[in-house]
Amino acid sequence: MVAIAVSLGGIYFAWLIYGQKKITRDWLSGKVPFAYNVLYHKYYVDELYQKTVVPATVGFGFFWRYFDNFVIDGLVHFCAAVIAAIGGLARRLQSGQVQAYGAIAFVGAVIVIVIIAVSGGYFQ
Repeated sequence: MVAIAVSLGGIYFAWLIYGQKKITRDWLSGKVPFAYNVLYHKYYVDELYQKTVVPATVGFGFFWRYFDNFVIDGLVHFCAAVIAAIGGLARRLQSGQVQAYGAIAFVGAVIVIVIIAVSGGYFQ
């Protein structure tokens, strides 16, 4: 019941201000300055938001910007550098000469045979 009375009072008050124009801003600020200031500043929600939420959000954003720039991007650049280094080494192995490929395969086969012979014919 109280909620209905308050809402009807608010509707009547709004009708007096905007419909009939019987209550002006000067009259309201003179008669009820506290209520006028609270309403004028929108219950001080913007000021509270500016003092609490905005600094926390900005600080959080700065943290994640540095985390992204140094940790995430650093990891990506490191992986790219490792892959480029491996590619540079692999490029040296691929000379385009079939004789070199055959020689490398022969040396690899000899190494495998030596390992098998030394270990007794099987891996333990």
